Amino acid sequence: MLWCAIVTLRPLRLSLGSAFASVAILVAGGPCQAAPTQADDRDPPELRLAWDAPAACPPASEVKARFDHLLGGRGRVPSSKRVQAIATAQRTPSGAWTLRLDTTVDDAIGHRDLEGDSCWAVAAAAALVLALTIDPNAAVRASLTPPPDGSPPQSPPVPLQTSAVVLARPLEATPLRPFVRAFGGVVVALLPQPGPVAGLAAGIRRGWFDADLSSLGSLETRAYAPNRPGAGGYFRLLAFGTRACARATAVASPVMLRLCAGAEIERITARGFGVELPGSGGATLVAGLAAAVAGLRLASWVDMALELIGTARPYHPTFVLTGVGNVFTVPAASAVGALAVSFRL
Repeated sequence: MLWCAIVTLRPLRLSLGSAFASVAILVAGGPCQAAPTQADDRDPPELRLAWDAPAACPPASEVKARFDHLLGGRGRVPSSKRVQAIATAQRTPSGAWTLRLDTTVDDAIGHRDLEGDSCWAVAAAAALVLALTIDPNAAVRASLTPPPDGSPPQSPPVPLQTSAVVLARPLEATPLRPFVRAFGGVVVALLPQPGPVAGLAAGIRRGWFDADLSSLGSLETRAYAPNRPGAGGYFRLLAFGTRACARATAVASPVMLRLCAGAEIERITARGFGVELPGSGGATLVAGLAAAVAGLRLASWVDMALELIGTARPYHPTFVLTGVGNVFTVPAASAVGALAVSFRL
């Protein structure tokens, strides 16, 4: 199916110059009466689309069919360019519709925010934006050529106030996106026994890369002194770190793999037990870290990921507590396994 209303797209610059300040094209206020052909349901070779929209919106196949038509339809020679896109449509409290469009074309990353008076309008605008990433002349060709076979004649343009409008920066721009991350898991080897940890992080993401600052803390774990039966110490960890990550999968893909490197400052404290006047102590350490993060995008604003973090430190002291004796030696290497949820702001 195709669309039977009008959309005006601005302020997208075309390669034909300033003669085209705005382009009116046919889009949907609802489905046309013509039944889709088999060719409409196939995926265009240039487009891989992740479509997240309510039931009132057209399906992904409609957007792909419109994209294919804007590039020439059946019988055309496919472009060598490939675009991966994530589109998320939602209705605002005022009744308007918005669509967030994130794209990766070869190695170029882009972002658009679309607004319109119907979901069909913003979906059609998204199809046009995607087509323009492949061929800058797609909008001009669409306004001069008839719709696919079987579709009704084009309607006259509607006023701009009822059209879908492109609101964001140029497609080539890559925005900085802040995020917060909450995580919880288990630390191994840094304390006398594996212990639960939890933490928070805040950072920024731009395209393939992100960086954050984090903090984590643990519950107490216990260790017994080898030479004092019934005596030992309780140990607790507090750490602050920073890391930078590079994405190893396409930005538009919902499956994410990131590799990270960074450093952290660790504070381990201990307090003795099992003797009349147990001592206490603490040590501050600096460690380097490396991490592998495998995640899944649940929505346009939230990700869930499994993180495996390894740390190594040149200084690994031994805790000798007054009245208790030698209790625990911090190892040179340790690890944290955690489940994290990230929220993009």
